[in-house]
Amino acid sequence: MQQAQISAPPRRRARQAVRRSRTIRFDLTEAEFGEIGAAAEQAGLAKGAFAARAALAVARGGGLPG
Repeated sequence: MQQAQISAPPRRRARQAVRRSRTIRFDLTEAEFGEIGAAAEQAGLAKGAFAARAALAVARGGGLPG
């Protein structure tokens, strides 16, 4: 009998077509960091990628992502 192999999801996201060369830094409380981490995980994104998407959505007038 063959065993099904479970492959782990990739640990890193695919790279952007254009390298992001600018950095924004901000500080969070432990609670805020936890909220960002949970939301990012639910969206399937790294915390930084999630924060970047949320900030850009607001900056572009589209409101916060779901």
